Amino acid sequence: MQAIILAAGKGKRFPGDKPKVLQQVAGRSLLQHVILLVNTLGIARKVVVIGHLGEQVQQGLSQEKDLFFAWQKEQLGTGHAVKMALPHLKKSHGVLILYGDVPALRKETVRQLITEHQHKRNTLTILTASLQDPKWYGRILKDTNGKVLGIREAKDCTVEELQIKEINSGIMVVETVFLYSALEKLRPNNQQGEYYLTDIVELACQEGKAVSTVITPDEDEIKGVNSPEELIEMEKIFKERSN
Repeated sequence: MQAIILAAGKGKRFPGDKPKVLQQVAGRSLLQHVILLVNTLGIARKVVVIGHLGEQVQQGLSQEKDLFFAWQKEQLGTGHAVKMALPHLKKSHGVLILYGDVPALRKETVRQLITEHQHKRNTLTILTASLQDPKWYGRILKDTNGKVLGIREAKDCTVEELQIKEINSGIMVVETVFLYSALEKLRPNNQQGEYYLTDIVELACQEGKAVSTVITPDEDEIKGVNSPEELIEMEKIFKERSN
């Protein structure tokens, strides 16, 4: 297994010139929490995708070992960001895709995700959660038998699809050979004009690939930090865990 950590976002709601992923919570930067998680899972090959203030991010990780950096010069979406990391990947391995601003993920949860992926011999396995108020999260589309059909971003959902409670965390395990081919097929046919990584799920389903979800019961694990208010909330989550 290898890992991609997406850390190229601007973090517009944070004041100053400090990259969002270098904001501190519980004594470490958001990104360092994610790298620590990957290390505890025994994953050696780690690719961090950087962009906005990327030099600062590199400096902030100067003590970390076995990191590859991939640059996303233009903010063209998560699919484009992952594509920038491909030259550093081994095609013979699966890849775990994580986010540099999601620091509260537990290793037990990720182990469960990887185990499910390997046990079912999936092409793609998605970490999800079931929320009473799914808000802006992308919805997991399934048929009446529970088979995954795709992911719809909230901005692109119909009124009916917005009623779905199971949401996409963005965290997934993908077979690398499929990832290469799927990213080439992505098109920015959405309201944001971006290349959505989530669109590879529908591609996998259309091609008859094995796709399933693992639901985490703790929604705190998948929370991203996008503002000073959410940083304070994340600090509280870590304190409650330590207690």
